[in-house]
Amino acid sequence: MTLTDHQIETIEKEIENSAIQSRELKDDLLDHFCCAIEIRTNKGLDFEDAFILAKNDICPNGLDEIQTETIYLLNAKKLKIMKKIMFTTGLVFSMALSLGFLFKLMHWPGANVLLMSGTWGMGFVFIPMIAIHQLRLSTNKVLSEKLRHSMGLLSGVLFSLSVLFKFFHLMGADILFVLSLTIFTFGFLPFLFFKMYRKSI
Repeated sequence: MTLTDHQIETIEKEIENSAIQSRELKDDLLDHFCCAIEIRTNKGLDFEDAFILAKNDICPNGLDEIQTETIYLLNAKKLKIMKKIMFTTGLVFSMALSLGFLFKLMHWPGANVLLMSGTWGMGFVFIPMIAIHQLRLSTNKVLSEKLRHSMGLLSGVLFSLSVLFKFFHLMGADILFVLSLTIFTFGFLPFLFFKMYRKSI
């Protein structure tokens, strides 16, 4: 049974209302839906039931997931390289930070250099890279997810600034420190624990 123009328009509207942006992907999905629905209508199902079954087969978690998966597949190599850089820098700077604390406690030379480089790297390289990566992944997610990542980034950068200001005995270190912990406590943590609570139920 061939689909009518009205039925094809119904499928097109469903695809157009999704987050899918690529015209080629939309056209491919339309063809895929039409074929899947025609197979089911030929077996005796009406259009509405066939459409629901086709959606469950093609995109069980919604059409928006297809957009996310397509972007991921197109950028898989870039993402792998970015992740390698991101976690390598995270490892290097966190090692510098922990060694800096050890050197400081043992009164060994080079403690301040290690602490400063570790703090600077974590605050202005690693944390922003993690936050930007998470924000890109949450483009189609709720506002609370984006706010959580933004609050985490802001508090991390402000905390790193406060530590650096403290090292160089600059004015405003205490204000930056209080501000970073306030944002972390009342901005980042509520969103984090709300997400954990929602996952638990």
